[in-house]
Amino acid sequence: MWGSSMKPGTARVLVVDDEPEVVDVLCTLLASEGYDTTPAYRGSEALEAITADGFAVVVTDLGMPDVDGMTVLNHAKAHDHTAEVIVVTGRDDVHTAVQCMKAGAFDFVTKPFQLDAVASVVHSAANKARTEAENRQLRGAISAIKRALMLSLQARDSYTHGHCLNVAILARRFCAHLDLDESVLEAVSAVGELHDVGKIGIADFILLKPSKLTPAEYAIMQTHPAQGRDILDPMGAFGVESELVLHHHERWDGAGYPIGLKGEEIPLVARVFALADVFDALTSSRPYRRAMPYETAIEVIHNGWGTQFQPDITDEFLSFIGAFVGLSSPRDVGEAFERARHEEEG
Repeated sequence: MWGSSMKPGTARVLVVDDEPEVVDVLCTLLASEGYDTTPAYRGSEALEAITADGFAVVVTDLGMPDVDGMTVLNHAKAHDHTAEVIVVTGRDDVHTAVQCMKAGAFDFVTKPFQLDAVASVVHSAANKARTEAENRQLRGAISAIKRALMLSLQARDSYTHGHCLNVAILARRFCAHLDLDESVLEAVSAVGELHDVGKIGIADFILLKPSKLTPAEYAIMQTHPAQGRDILDPMGAFGVESELVLHHHERWDGAGYPIGLKGEEIPLVARVFALADVFDALTSSRPYRRAMPYETAIEVIHNGWGTQFQPDITDEFLSFIGAFVGLSSPRDVGEAFERARHEEEG
């Protein structure tokens, strides 16, 4: 999207219209504003340009004789969903422009237009496209870091590694069941598998201890959410992702850690994630105890209704988890997670 030979922050803009004078004026205007502009005098020419070399912003007329602006919009979005498309329309075709907005257009301007108004809309669209491109690069960097951290966690403690994978799968599906905001789903997908990464900083004699921890040892173990947050987000750049890692051991009644948040003070992502975290911990074998049967784990979670967990979310989880694990009796939780992993990998 961004030309490597351009100065940082300069966006590539495609201007499409079957009126050559409109294209030339807009290209001249936008070039004077620092944009790298490409003219297209037919809709078909625009499709070819987009296919050959994507653009941060596309400014397209709607009513063109060969290929209309809606087609250009759809093609631009299919080629790169982060591209921002501005449609230009006559005053008698505003309804179509609104339909374009519903299809993903950034904005529309009506003819005859003021040049400074067009420049302002392009500037806003370019800023949004730039932010999306930077976020995409950041997500790529996070994925690479996540792989490295997961390998470190696996080498250190195979139980914690497997637990993190299970909880991430379960939490993603529970979030989808609740139809939560996209930011919550993205946070769970981004760092759910690393929610216990802070345990890398816990000494082996505590982390791998085959018996119950002493109060002093447990206090050290309680530092792992803060250590995890510091590993993943040392600059404080993230929001929901950091909240998940830092607060997934908080309790609805305020008796959790590391801060002791209570009720809705606890970020939603942490309230939801905690249920998946506890369920897998209960149904997995630990160095100091065997895995609980499904029914026992459900009873423990039910007993945490209104104390450890938010009541209405707990009700939803108890409804959801039965369908996730399946109807076999006795219910094989490990088999359910294995099935879920294969589904996600496939």
